[in-house]
Amino acid sequence: MEILSPKFNHVLARRLIFGKRHGKLSEINERRKKINKFKESAWKFVYFLSAELFALFVTYNEPWFTNTRYFWVGPGEQLWPDQKMKLKLKAVYMFAAGFYIYSIFALLFWETRRKDFGVSICHHVATVVLIVISYICRLSRAGSVILAIHDASDIFLEMGKMAKYSSCEWLAVVAFLVFVASWILLRLIIFPFWILRSTRMLVKQIHSSGHVGEDVRSGAGTVCRRCCTDRPRDPKLEPVFSFAGMATIFCCKPCTISGGKASREWIKPQPA
Repeated sequence: MEILSPKFNHVLARRLIFGKRHGKLSEINERRKKINKFKESAWKFVYFLSAELFALFVTYNEPWFTNTRYFWVGPGEQLWPDQKMKLKLKAVYMFAAGFYIYSIFALLFWETRRKDFGVSICHHVATVVLIVISYICRLSRAGSVILAIHDASDIFLEMGKMAKYSSCEWLAVVAFLVFVASWILLRLIIFPFWILRSTRMLVKQIHSSGHVGEDVRSGAGTVCRRCCTDRPRDPKLEPVFSFAGMATIFCCKPCTISGGKASREWIKPQPA
């Protein structure tokens, strides 16, 4: 039965046609495959590195980069889902969506077929769908940080692949170790316990159906709806909005004293 197998027939045909050069031909083909895989990894490395730097450039100086509260509140009077999306955030989304749409066609028509072909296709399609939903639902602030978190570890993954294809074993080992460490830190710790945890406030807001509620966290500060800063609570001021149980929104006293245009209309004395 082994004599009738396609693999045996293929090897036999090459040996009969090319004779002694059969071994060299196999070596040349293996090198060609490695070169193609190296080029694919190099292209992905360039994308992930540039996407990471671009996402950090856009989000690093934004308040929501270090405080997830500002995913949903601010600046000024803006509250999710009525927050304006900055042009640079749109650029980050277009950059990421364009790459993953291209990657779907690249896997289908150009790139080397690997064992994880089906998994990769599903991953790219799911990523495009999530990016589109995030854009439509105005979750771009959280989405930009998620893109930065996920792209970082892929840089070291592609670096390790290139080192492996180049037979640079020590660099491949170092890149793999850094990849594992960054993957655990960013995707298993920061992503669920920092990013996803902040979305619990949206669930509470949906359950409350927009009604004014109390701050669910004992000792939590208040947030001025106008200047979006923490202020000590003034007992003479009535809460005007409670966002997802995160904090009670007040117009702070400094804003009132400074004569802000829209500040006084939110300040209502409590009934005696």
